[in-house]
Amino acid sequence: MKSVSKAVLALALAVVVGAASRTDAAPIVQISPSTQTVPPGNVSADIVVSGLTDEIISGFSVTLGFDPSVLTYVGYSIGASLRPLDGSAFDGTDVTDAPSGLLDFFFSNGTTAANLDSAQTPPSFVLATVNFTGVTGFSALDLALAGGAATPLTAVTANNPFGSDLDAQLQDGEVCVGTAPCPLPTVPEPASLALLGTGIAALAARRARKKAQS
Repeated sequence: MKSVSKAVLALALAVVVGAASRTDAAPIVQISPSTQTVPPGNVSADIVVSGLTDEIISGFSVTLGFDPSVLTYVGYSIGASLRPLDGSAFDGTDVTDAPSGLLDFFFSNGTTAANLDSAQTPPSFVLATVNFTGVTGFSALDLALAGGAATPLTAVTANNPFGSDLDAQLQDGEVCVGTAPCPLPTVPEPASLALLGTGIAALAARRARKKAQS
């Protein structure tokens, strides 16, 4: 029997009730395409879940960050994999911070497992599509857990009407807008980050000693 996802979501926290049945391999929630170069104008990106086995997903909770000097938020649509909607469907998505580059997605659908099962084809499908307009420049598309403490997906056994955690890894994306090549940011390796942290700490200590001597 398939396990069924039921997101019990609030604007800042995914409320977890009931016993869970976790999968061994964590699914991945990611931006697709992970890298794209487009002319100025319309830009879209999918939030995709992959790596599923027997789960049925009915909701998700995730935050998407972007550079508002490059991308202007236009709108979003929930993926066909989470439809058809029923009367208890809840879309608490918060776009009030979109002008500053932040979108909080909170969605759950209370339709039957059979309806969702027929709409979803594991191991991968679209949770939502986000649309922007873009001007020349580079923007990362950064995924995070919505509300800081929320989980992106929930999964429960078929006879449990509530939700419980299904851990998911998060993978970011990036978009380059314009015909000229965009310099992509270089991500420091862990060792480099450690050295950077040591250097900052040494600089802070030096400044503290200098201030104490003055």
